[in-house]
Amino acid sequence: MDWDSTYFFLFCAVAVLCGAASDYRKKELMHRERLAAIEKGMVPASLNERPLQVYFRRGLVWLIPGLGLGAFLRFVSGDFSTAWGGTGVLMTCLGLAYLLYYFYESRRQRSS
Repeated sequence: MDWDSTYFFLFCAVAVLCGAASDYRKKELMHRERLAAIEKGMVPASLNERPLQVYFRRGLVWLIPGLGLGAFLRFVSGDFSTAWGGTGVLMTCLGLAYLLYYFYESRRQRSS
């Protein structure tokens, strides 16, 4: 294994750990806020509810780079049959799944 791969995996590990720590801190602050609201007699919002725009943004964040990677591999390098090609397909499918969920939920909320 060369040093470039080692640095890449180390960077990925640090990025995942930082994201997990940030998410933990965010949930801890939300929990404290929820407890403070309950102590004051207020009805707190649910922790699991997310606005629909979050899913739309996530869909675009996954879809656009996935399409770009796929187009680059197909038209520029000419070799789509690598692991990067599969990564592009996976990113595109995740983006489409988020967008489909967003459109389904927005239509469901409008009808009810």
